[in-house]
Amino acid sequence: MNKFHLIAVSLICCLGVIAFSNSLHNEFVHDDNFQIVRNPYLHSDQPISRVLFSDVWGYQSPGRGGISNYYRPLQMLTYRWIIQFVGLDPFVFHLVSLTFHLLAAIMVYLLLWKLTGAYGISLATCLLFTLHPIHTEAVSWIAGLTELGCAVFYFLSLWLFFQWYDLQNFSGERIRSVRYKNVANFISLKTFLMIGSALFFGVALLWKEMAVTLPLIIFCYVIVVPRELSELRARLLHGIIVLLPYLATFSAYLALRYYVLGFLSKSQQVWSLSIWEQFLNLVHLMAMYWFKLLLPINLNAFYIFQPLHSSMDPRFWLAAAFLLLIIGSGFYWLRKFSLIGFAYAWIFITLLPVLHIRGVGINVFTERYLYIPSFGFCFLLVWLTNRALSFLTAKTRRRVGTATLVLLIFLYGYQTILRNQDWENDFIFYLRAAQSSPRSSSMQNSLAHILRVEKGDLKAAEKHSKLALELARQQDSFDPRQVAMAYLNLSNIYIQQGKYEQALQMSRKGLAADDSQPNMKIVHAVALIQLGEIDEAHPLLLEINQLLPNNELTLQFLGIIALRQQRLKEAISYFKKALKILPDYPDAHNNLAATYRAMGRFEDALIHFQKMVDLKPSDSLGHTNLAIALSDLGRIDEAYLHIRRALELSPNFLPAKSVLKKLERTIKRK
Repeated sequence: MNKFHLIAVSLICCLGVIAFSNSLHNEFVHDDNFQIVRNPYLHSDQPISRVLFSDVWGYQSPGRGGISNYYRPLQMLTYRWIIQFVGLDPFVFHLVSLTFHLLAAIMVYLLLWKLTGAYGISLATCLLFTLHPIHTEAVSWIAGLTELGCAVFYFLSLWLFFQWYDLQNFSGERIRSVRYKNVANFISLKTFLMIGSALFFGVALLWKEMAVTLPLIIFCYVIVVPRELSELRARLLHGIIVLLPYLATFSAYLALRYYVLGFLSKSQQVWSLSIWEQFLNLVHLMAMYWFKLLLPINLNAFYIFQPLHSSMDPRFWLAAAFLLLIIGSGFYWLRKFSLIGFAYAWIFITLLPVLHIRGVGINVFTERYLYIPSFGFCFLLVWLTNRALSFLTAKTRRRVGTATLVLLIFLYGYQTILRNQDWENDFIFYLRAAQSSPRSSSMQNSLAHILRVEKGDLKAAEKHSKLALELARQQDSFDPRQVAMAYLNLSNIYIQQGKYEQALQMSRKGLAADDSQPNMKIVHAVALIQLGEIDEAHPLLLEINQLLPNNELTLQFLGIIALRQQRLKEAISYFKKALKILPDYPDAHNNLAATYRAMGRFEDALIHFQKMVDLKPSDSLGHTNLAIALSDLGRIDEAYLHIRRALELSPNFLPAKSVLKKLERTIKRK
């Protein structure tokens, strides 16, 4: 049988690599740019305790406790190790994600083999799990690593439990005669398995909070899949006793979580719901998750959540009817085959944490939450298909079953390959998300930001910002955070256009909508700086810097103020801090170079002006400044080439024309 297991693992890995190989060249996307690229805690010169004892956003406000519900130290520790070994190479990050996905898939195979002993069902289920399109968000998005890491250790903990649980049913005579020399060895093995299972449960919790469902899964298994204990009361008592090691581990985790965050859970939403409304939405969300597993089509990185407020909403009744049908079928199969009842329960139980809608992120419904629940679904799909074909002869059943599996593998794999492309880069990600959810103010705002920053398309950016503002203001989905974000985008657009009064007006409106957004205060200060109101802008930036010392924008503009006020050493300190957080920050390189030039350190200035040009080769200002630095060092011919390039990019750029005239006079004097 070992040969067949090797074939199974090889097939799982081959198909997994084929399906997700086109994700390996994707860039850092969305939260990756903040949790990884801009996170100073991932640098080797930072104490590792900062990674282990803060939430994923803790670097933004060090020493202030938790600012989110996401305490996932092993996710951040893995990122830190990757950076230490290979640097900020997104290919390696994606390769690690794919490796974790393949490990999770192999664990799925081992679990099913342990549960069923059926090679065909185990392999078929695992192949569907490996290729299911619902997993693209978790695998193709680097920040989804937390789902994969949690799943690997979740499944490993459960596999060790199943090993332990099987030994519970061995009689003393079987122990001695079949596998074990003496009872002491048997007890030692059981202890090892239970301790290992409880420890890996703790590891899963440190990857993601969703692992909290593992004790419920174990309890459900003990109740639903009886072995030698036939009475329900005996199984309940046995289940409680079995859970004790896991409850001890969970208690230790809660204590650690509270110590780090200062709370166990906090609301992360701008709206509030009554208990009744929460129940209505719980039913609706559960139905949506089941439906997405059944039909993984129209996948989307950002689903709009519109809360239900009344039982008269038809969405509630449709969802309730759908769930009742599923629950009814689950009870029907439970009476016939207990493992199938367990698979139904698996999906419901593992989705419980993400139904705490006030504790999850702004995108309440999201595909990556289905990574662990999909194990139960894939098992159900394979098993029920096998049952549906039971009326056929064995030979025909194998042929039809194999053909059905191959068709599903092709459909799943093809859609997965296509879906991976949605995570290629920030522009494609936000564009696809905005197209899929055109009424999402969040995605319209994000697309506007990328259009401005990466594409330089200020007209399109303004259009999407105004659309986001309109959507965020609507009565049924009013979100002050997104209102402020739209004004933030508009203010930045007007600053780039040189319309500083309009920019200041937009920033004031943004602060009136939500004054808790640091970036809104930053852009307000920038508008003030551009209008010459440095005395008003400076204390505002200092206040933000106290709150968020690792914000590169704040450091950049504090440096600009110091440079303008000729506090050159202070300016250098600010610019260097900004570059430590974001090494490829073009404007910080440019301003640091300008500061060095003001100090007469022309060689140092040249290095950073060159870096500016390397990062933004189509920026005429960068080429102009580099030409000036080269001229300072007497490298006139090189300076002339760069100033010509600046004018090719922007023929009417006045600073470049001025520098060109000076260079031509210098050349003539030669």
